[in-house]
Amino acid sequence: MKLKLLTLLLAATALTAACDDDDNTGPESESRIRVVHASPDAPNVDVLLDDEEVLSDVPYLEASDYLEASAGAHNVKVNAAGTATTVIDTDVTLAEGADYTVIASGLAAEIT
Repeated sequence: MKLKLLTLLLAATALTAACDDDDNTGPESESRIRVVHASPDAPNVDVLLDDEEVLSDVPYLEASDYLEASAGAHNVKVNAAGTATTVIDTDVTLAEGADYTVIASGLAAEIT
């Protein structure tokens, strides 16, 4: 029950954070993306954007700062820290000037 509540709260935070506002000062051709590690039984993780490591050794319940990324299609991978073991591999399309939050949630065996 606590895990579902935590996941729901993180999702609500992500939706709120993704809303565009007038304080977004980044260039219009750029997007921003951050990552939240919300899998309680998963090890620390590394995050790759288009096969380039952008975050390393991210612990459970850690939220990264926003990272700048070009608008358009990208591949996001989440690996067990320090390994090539990929637990999430997904493609995303980022809109110009938008902010995104990627949440790795659920138990490790069923992480999404």
